[in-house]
Amino acid sequence: MTDLEGESDQPAFADVVVRFDPPLWIQRRTWILRTLRKENVRKLLDVGCGEGSLLSVLCEPAPTRASSSLLFASTTSIHLSHMAGIDVDENVLAQAIADTAPRVSPPNARKWEMERPRWDPLTVEIWNGGFEERNESLLDTGFDCLASTEVVEHLPPDLLSQFLPTLLGEYQPRLLLLTTPNFSFNELFSAPGAPYSGYPDPTGLTKRVFRHHDHKREWTVDEFMEWCQRGAAQFGYTVEVEGLGIPVEDDPWGRGRGMFASQTAIFRRKGGASRVASSTPLSPHLSSNMHLLGRHIHPTHPSSGKPLTTSLIIEQVKSTMAYESRSGEITLARLWNDDDVAIACGGDPSILLGSLKTSPDFRVELGDDESIWESGVTWTSFVPSPLEEPEPSDSDVRSGGTMLTDEPDVCDEGYAESWAGQGEEWGHNADESAAGWGDSVGVADEQGQLADGWGISA
Repeated sequence: MTDLEGESDQPAFADVVVRFDPPLWIQRRTWILRTLRKENVRKLLDVGCGEGSLLSVLCEPAPTRASSSLLFASTTSIHLSHMAGIDVDENVLAQAIADTAPRVSPPNARKWEMERPRWDPLTVEIWNGGFEERNESLLDTGFDCLASTEVVEHLPPDLLSQFLPTLLGEYQPRLLLLTTPNFSFNELFSAPGAPYSGYPDPTGLTKRVFRHHDHKREWTVDEFMEWCQRGAAQFGYTVEVEGLGIPVEDDPWGRGRGMFASQTAIFRRKGGASRVASSTPLSPHLSSNMHLLGRHIHPTHPSSGKPLTTSLIIEQVKSTMAYESRSGEITLARLWNDDDVAIACGGDPSILLGSLKTSPDFRVELGDDESIWESGVTWTSFVPSPLEEPEPSDSDVRSGGTMLTDEPDVCDEGYAESWAGQGEEWGHNADESAAGWGDSVGVADEQGQLADGWGISA
């Protein structure tokens, strides 16, 4: 699917500028990432993946092994072992294949130019075809989560009728994550009484005017809730419907205070993580035309799960602190962000912590379970080296410090520069996708607080 989130053409009905900060696509991405972390998702299928923007972000390696001590289980990392994306538009999938390929450090790269080590293997597959097409390989993978952002509004009625029966009834994931526009919000794009001049409902089923030329529907909150609840009840799921995207400024006419521009839904299979046999056979209409365009294996670092001896780990810690610290004090997070330390510990921070606690040369002031990475490490016999003008350090050059924060935000997955002050204006940055399905856009960055959603559940 070709993405239009960055298009500058102003929707005809957007007579009133409505700003979102961060932009809606970043807020949707943040919601997806936070949910994946919270739910400890290991296998993800992106339905309508477009150019692979979500998948490429998730290819960033986690800072620790998935099997690290429970002491670090409350951190914000995502540990995926298998990802796949499907889309009907083959033209955009070349980008998805390229952006999900393993990254290789350039020849003669300096330390801060090296790619971060990967501690757990990852398989990524890119498929061309419709979600409704039968694919035994994908069905057998056992995805515990399916995600489909800004897709359902693009589906013609015949495909919409197959959407939940296929995704919930046949794939039977533990979780299904959806986003779609909130039609009720559209009135905020025009002054009271002004006629809409956007995109009339192409199906002719309503007299509504939509945000995007390819939309086949835009649901109100009640309509989306009813559709979600009906599907959840049919296939043995519960559903939570919420929203995101509150404008930066209040509407000049006082309309829609607290209203969300986008709707979200989390379907959870009843009975927890174990899959259950479908009560109905796989749909006879499914064909086998979907085909695999690309497959990547992201290998692990050779040291994964193979830590050095405690004495060698302590030697590496001292070497790092001699370079990183002028006071002999450092946080556990900053210490771990030196890849040499992480490699010495085989990717397991509990081994680093254990080594420090047993060494007579170090004192550790543990943070609580929610801020374990902020634990203070003191080298008790530290003697600062003569002042020099240092080269940029590993943690200075990289955004690695943000990877280990306790706030699960988009910055945790390897984003670049801050989006501070770069809000989204409707009419200058369209937030919808095109005639393929998925929302595809470049990498997001460190923005982040989403307002509380509606919290409606069924």
